[in-house]
Amino acid sequence: MWTWIFGFFFAVFVGSQGVEIVNINVPKAIENGTVSSLVLDCDYNVPEDEKNGLVVKWYLRDIPVPVYQWIPGRKPQDLGLLKGKVNLEYRASEDYHKKYRSLNILNPTTELSGEYKCHVSTLEDEKEAKAIMTVYVVPKSVELWTVKPNPESVNVTCRVEGVYPEAKLELFREHGSFRTRAPVVGAVVQTSWRDGTYDITLSKTIEDRTLLSETTFDCVATIPGTDIQKTRRLTYLPAHLSTTTPTPEDKEPYTSPKSSERSAELSEEVEEIIEQTFSRRHNAPVPSEISQAESTSSPRNPRNLFLLAFSLLAILAR
Repeated sequence: MWTWIFGFFFAVFVGSQGVEIVNINVPKAIENGTVSSLVLDCDYNVPEDEKNGLVVKWYLRDIPVPVYQWIPGRKPQDLGLLKGKVNLEYRASEDYHKKYRSLNILNPTTELSGEYKCHVSTLEDEKEAKAIMTVYVVPKSVELWTVKPNPESVNVTCRVEGVYPEAKLELFREHGSFRTRAPVVGAVVQTSWRDGTYDITLSKTIEDRTLLSETTFDCVATIPGTDIQKTRRLTYLPAHLSTTTPTPEDKEPYTSPKSSERSAELSEEVEEIIEQTFSRRHNAPVPSEISQAESTSSPRNPRNLFLLAFSLLAILAR
């Protein structure tokens, strides 16, 4: 009798174990367009007396219907988003009840990113396991720059283009003799979707008076689900800390408009005086009528020297 009771409880204990998922193996991160295929595996154990009702299903994200299904003795099925994207001939094991348990995805792209769920069931029990796979796109560009909207402040902007999934942008600043690093809070973030990727811009306007020393800004872009991080850095010197003054060579000479006008008037008056004087007193040609040959061939000609001296006297007399 006791032997019968012991055997009964042993059978109940063994049967209660049911389906067991041993391991789920899903690639964590794959760069878009870099692999021709990949495998998502789900290993399990099923009691011998339950194997006849075995069904293996894979789900993607929150989609209520499976993207893959296999019942031993039948051909595996690719469904939904994975239709036409699975190698249905791939075998994960030679075990009859585990042969087509895995997903062999062909040419994985960004739309296949997300949480995958392996669901193993029998007529008596069911179990499931989850794992996330990210198919990512490295940013085409990461830029950081500053603009002065007015003399008392600075706008710091960081921009990432062509990234997937949506990157996390953070702005930090380092200042002081100990180069203390702190996040810049209150920045404005703008996100747009273009050609299957994200463009993200983060900007913050900061008053110069709050920056007590030369400040280094860091823009950090992190791709979720991966170990990829891109950083850009620049250094900014607030205006009130700048001791640079323009050198005499840097200053452009200043000429008063009135002074220029007066000089032009004097030149006209000098020419008129010379012309009138020579016409009346010497009956000689004015300087403008002196031939080019005479002027250039005899620079020390007494007549020329006389004309020059007379012009200077006329200017001084005015």
